[in-house]
Amino acid sequence: AVVREAEPDVANAVLVWLSNRCNTDASGEAEALVARGLVHWRWNKFDCALQDFQCAHELRIPGASDSLLALQICLGCWPEAHQLATQLQKHLAISLIDGWTSERAIQFEGGSAE
Repeated sequence: AVVREAEPDVANAVLVWLSNRCNTDASGEAEALVARGLVHWRWNKFDCALQDFQCAHELRIPGASDSLLALQICLGCWPEAHQLATQLQKHLAISLIDGWTSERAIQFEGGSAE
């Protein structure tokens, strides 16, 4: 469901299956949140991916925190990413975010590409 050639029908079937697993109370099933978040990310459902990663992060599911931080950075959610990177003590991520958000950072403006 996350490969480039994946068909939307396959992704939908995987999301349904993962959603059914995520809705159970078993602790092992909570790990499906990270997988479902990755599928949502692949199919550009960023709000859903952020929710899944956030929930999995709060449940301390392995890989969830790094996935959440990566998506926050990709989406330019700087305050949230900085806070999470600080919490996780990811010093490289903190310095990158600080550099990207500093006043010295290059500001892109719309306009012609010519």
